[in-house]
Amino acid sequence: MSRFATFADMRIRGTARRAIVVSAATALGAGLIAGCTSDPPTTSEPTFSGTRATSTPSPSVSPTANVRVKPERPDAWDNVSVDGAIAVATYFMELYGYTYATGDLESWNGLSHPDCEFCASTRDGVNDLLSAGQLRDGGAVTIADPSAREISPGELFSVDVAMTEAPARVVSVSGKALTDWAPGSRYQTNVLVLRDANRWWIRGVDASPVAGS
Repeated sequence: MSRFATFADMRIRGTARRAIVVSAATALGAGLIAGCTSDPPTTSEPTFSGTRATSTPSPSVSPTANVRVKPERPDAWDNVSVDGAIAVATYFMELYGYTYATGDLESWNGLSHPDCEFCASTRDGVNDLLSAGQLRDGGAVTIADPSAREISPGELFSVDVAMTEAPARVVSVSGKALTDWAPGSRYQTNVLVLRDANRWWIRGVDASPVAGS
């Protein structure tokens, strides 16, 4: 039985693809390292106008949370502002667990910028599992303590969130467990959100594990 890949494993391997399919989607950190973004463009001195939530990240999430229910787009989505960018980033990261659990890539692809490595890595991981007749059970993502800054007014936003991923395992499409549960993890995550052609894009995702999680 293949073990779950760890964040540290991917730090060593870089962007290399998994040789074993059941290891491709078992840790959020694997996708996050593959999707590290380059520094955002430096146009002018950034304007800081972030908002911060009052909630704090939960240390763990139940592996039985219904990750197969698609997240709902928040109302702030329609605002081309820091609040809108936070809403988009939150929704996208919540889609991560849903996408791996269902194989439904429609909303994920609709937000993924062509140059977003993390977006493409996740899509490849989901397709690898599907081609092997597998999905991921658990792994629901929750977001807390968001803040953001506007890098390019009305266009480019940098969103920071505290992210918790619930325990997860790989299962067959019929529901048979193929791996043991991997423990949940917490990450401090940056999402680069772009507004272009009257639509939102995720330009990149980068993360660091929280010590002790």
